[in-house]
Amino acid sequence: MAVLLRRANYADWEFPLHAVFGLPVTGSFSLPGRVFASEPSTKWSYVDPSSLLHTGPLHTHPTLQKLQRTPLTDHDAILWQSALAEVTSHTMDGPIHPDTFCSNFHISRRFAVIQPSKVRPCDDFTASGLNDAQCFDGRVTLPTVDLISLMYHELAKRWPGSFNLRIWIADHQAAYRQ
Repeated sequence: MAVLLRRANYADWEFPLHAVFGLPVTGSFSLPGRVFASEPSTKWSYVDPSSLLHTGPLHTHPTLQKLQRTPLTDHDAILWQSALAEVTSHTMDGPIHPDTFCSNFHISRRFAVIQPSKVRPCDDFTASGLNDAQCFDGRVTLPTVDLISLMYHELAKRWPGSFNLRIWIADHQAAYRQ
């Protein structure tokens, strides 16, 4: 493809090579408004999952202590039934009595989200820190070269020296269809 583009005097004939072998993007790029925040107010940092685990009696867990001080709501019965359903389906352990000794466990607060047709139970993995212990790996679709450049610049700025991004076109033939 690169040879055909070069013979046709296409200005960016090296792009297919960069798309296959990685796209080196250098320099300073101006950021259009609302694509990326120029200075994020909070910076995400990865937390090792083992540091979240609580070893000791359940009644000493800070989340449980906070929950015990919280008054009951009208939706607690729905939350309890949904928790028992998850225990039955083996996606959650419990119920565990607060006086028991638990080793290497993590608990999160569950709250109700009121929707027009139902009350949906949600686990607060943000407040409990569980979201910070997750690592995500997946595809990102960026429709223009400008957005690819902006994304690369922002990621490289946040992890200088250790950032290695490879960019490729999923459907190379369709990208250069005549």
